[in-house]
Amino acid sequence: MAGAGYRTFAAGEVLTAANTQTYLMDQTIAVFADAAARDAAITSPTEGQYAFLKDTDLLTYRSASAWVTFFGGGAPGSVLQVVSTTLTSTFTTASRSYTNLTGLSATITPVSTSSKIMIWVSIQGVTDTEGIVVGSRAGMLRLTGGNSASFVGDAAADRTRAVASFIQVDGASQRTMSSASGNFEDSPSTTSATTYQVQVIQPSAGTLYINRSEEDTNASVSPRGASTITLMEVAG
Repeated sequence: MAGAGYRTFAAGEVLTAANTQTYLMDQTIAVFADAAARDAAITSPTEGQYAFLKDTDLLTYRSASAWVTFFGGGAPGSVLQVVSTTLTSTFTTASRSYTNLTGLSATITPVSTSSKIMIWVSIQGVTDTEGIVVGSRAGMLRLTGGNSASFVGDAAADRTRAVASFIQVDGASQRTMSSASGNFEDSPSTTSATTYQVQVIQPSAGTLYINRSEEDTNASVSPRGASTITLMEVAG
């Protein structure tokens, strides 16, 4: 039985099959190439057994009914890894449908199917205003990847579903930028690499500028910005 504790054997004592199983087999960390090799070798696992998987460098243990990844730090809520991408170059689009914001995606490979992925995005940009009434245009953003398709507003007739939108500046403020941001908790339920991509749209006439102002004059009063997406895996 696993978890029997430490035992000191006396010199000359007969090592029984039960002792071998309990104190050596069940309480030793076995090493396998991957989960398939572990499962093929340990066909009747005992609760509390440990096995190390070389392909993922993960330590697993047997719960009452399944193999579970052991996390350093342990408890649910522990931060397991953080991945972040920052875009400092500019991007421009006049697309009337969502398009990938080139260079602003992040990929994470969860260590457990029970993990939660916390996503933060902060995008700098502005919608142009030239020759139109202020407020008649609005660039927007959303995410793809995992279950992020649900991270938008409810469907409502012709309204564009989005995470957030950019402020449209008036004609006197064409050297400014606005910020669109959001945060989201995803449960991808996978240990495969998952990519989250920022997408943007300019649904009405006009152009959306990322990491720059509309005017973008070569002067100290014209800003250049930086946008980012950050992923954090949290033990479930």
